[in-house]
Amino acid sequence: MRLAKLGVKAEIDGIVASPHEIKALRAEFGEKIKIVVQGIRPGWAEPGDQKRFMTPRQAVDAGADYIGIGRPITTHPRPREALAKILEETGG
Repeated sequence: MRLAKLGVKAEIDGIVASPHEIKALRAEFGEKIKIVVQGIRPGWAEPGDQKRFMTPRQAVDAGADYIGIGRPITTHPRPREALAKILEETGG
């Protein structure tokens, strides 16, 4: 939070954060910054090496502006199908 405050003071546009920091960042800064979140795993995907992950729906509901989803798409045998499932899960 200390670094985020310094960044906002320096007029940054956004921050990359853990999914578990979204709510605190949104509470502190409102819509002043965009929040980009990695470590997103759909409900049907294995967490792999991610220890602090959320589902896409949880991240969006918590206030993330952008979510990064890599391996659940790139390692899926049918990446377009994986993306369609993720969009369905998020209502997008």
